[in-house]
Amino acid sequence: MSFLILIAVLAIEEYWSSSQPKRLIGLVERYGDWLGRRFNGGQPHQGLFAWAMGALLPAIAVGVIAGLLAWAVGILGWLWAGVAVYFCLGFKASHNYANRIATALRVGDLAEAREELKAMRPGSVEALGDSDVAKLALEEMLRAGFARLLGVIFWFVLLGPFGAVLFRLTHVLHDYWHTHIPERDEFLSHVDRLRQLLDWLPVRAAAFSFAIAGNFQGAMECWRNQAWQWWERNEGVLLAAGAGAIGVKLGGAIPLPNGSIERAELGAGATADADYLDGATALIWRVALFWLALLFLMKLGELAA
Repeated sequence: MSFLILIAVLAIEEYWSSSQPKRLIGLVERYGDWLGRRFNGGQPHQGLFAWAMGALLPAIAVGVIAGLLAWAVGILGWLWAGVAVYFCLGFKASHNYANRIATALRVGDLAEAREELKAMRPGSVEALGDSDVAKLALEEMLRAGFARLLGVIFWFVLLGPFGAVLFRLTHVLHDYWHTHIPERDEFLSHVDRLRQLLDWLPVRAAAFSFAIAGNFQGAMECWRNQAWQWWERNEGVLLAAGAGAIGVKLGGAIPLPNGSIERAELGAGATADADYLDGATALIWRVALFWLALLFLMKLGELAA
């Protein structure tokens, strides 16, 4: 039933707009803020405990309820699993931001493109040019495509609603704590490792799928030669393979009002622009559909056996 649940949930998320998932993520962030203020004493085990309270226990609860409902009345278990996955998704919001950025860039409205980028990913945008805005939006699209779509699908297929919820909540709490908690390095050391562990396999599955759905040689060469240079290896694999698959340059320096942030260069080919934002969105959806097709064929094989 994983295939049918995912088809239904993805269709609902794409064609029926609802603010409920965003509101729930807001509640999770507020809960994460309380956990961070309550338990951050600068020790790794305190961050691990906060993660367990904020991500592991809710995921276990969702998984147990799904199992009980499936045992009692099968269709209720499927509905519960679908609701859990639906609230874990959120790629459509990033897609909408990317569309507005691309539209603004095409009509030459750099100020509007900068504002949309700032809403998409907080940070300084005053010194960014057209290609910088497109590049950073592309990077954020690839991250969101993984954290809010592909990673959720991967863990749902592997571990059911428990896996999807654990993956998504871990990302939400990790990102929130990194942005809002002062003196966080020790507190988040174990949480960083847990997130990297959860990302390791699905990131590589997504990167290889990028190669299949895009430029295979470009994706594999960028993955092999560039990913290790990025500050975080999993993200480097994702961005390098994604950039190589669509033939665009990512990474590199980010201009700031009083200087720049130097980063490794990823990808190969042309400089980022509005058209590549459309290409990144299409690539992510091709991979999602490719995974669903594989899942469908696996189910057919089971039925045939």
